[in-house]
Amino acid sequence: MDALATAKTPLLASMLLLAVGVAAFASSSPPEALAVEAGLNCDTYADGVCVVEIGDVWFCDASFQGEVCPSSIVVGETVRWVYPASGMTVHTTTHCGGDCDAPTAGFWNSGTLNPGEDFDMTFDVAGEYAYFCEVHPFQRGIIRVLEEGDVLGDVDCGGTINSIDAALILQFGAALLDSLSCQQNADTSGDGSINSIDASLILQHTAGLIDEF
Repeated sequence: MDALATAKTPLLASMLLLAVGVAAFASSSPPEALAVEAGLNCDTYADGVCVVEIGDVWFCDASFQGEVCPSSIVVGETVRWVYPASGMTVHTTTHCGGDCDAPTAGFWNSGTLNPGEDFDMTFDVAGEYAYFCEVHPFQRGIIRVLEEGDVLGDVDCGGTINSIDAALILQFGAALLDSLSCQQNADTSGDGSINSIDASLILQHTAGLIDEF
């Protein structure tokens, strides 16, 4: 298998050592910060609708000011972005396309949302969808759309979590792979990105050092 062969290169071997090296840092995060399940970072989550609040400089809540807010739903569910009537400016929720630093036409654009307005988007395909506010480009979020029965950490869709998943994440982070078969399961840290911390958490999990993400 090409992916496994690549994992044996010196570069990937070095990166695996790096992942183990950051394990202590990653495991120090509180468990609730690592949990990724449907309903994560939804203001409310009921009847298949995840409500994400829009603040004047953040999505989800004020703790995500200057950060990317990751929210999770299941395929077929809806995200409703709500800008409260108390808002002081205008916003959009806009899919980034390939890259939020260089946005392209994506799957949705709410158009201008004034205080008191909202916007719904239903997601029928599993994956990760990064979005931003066109008025305030630093204001960002990501929607993680899970399949029923998805296993966090299982990036090769094999039904189990093991060191192969960690190796694939490291290859993806090094741009040796363009995508992962079950990429929606890769962000084990729940920080909105896929990197060596996610791989290190998988290695800790497979070694029995942590019970869950």
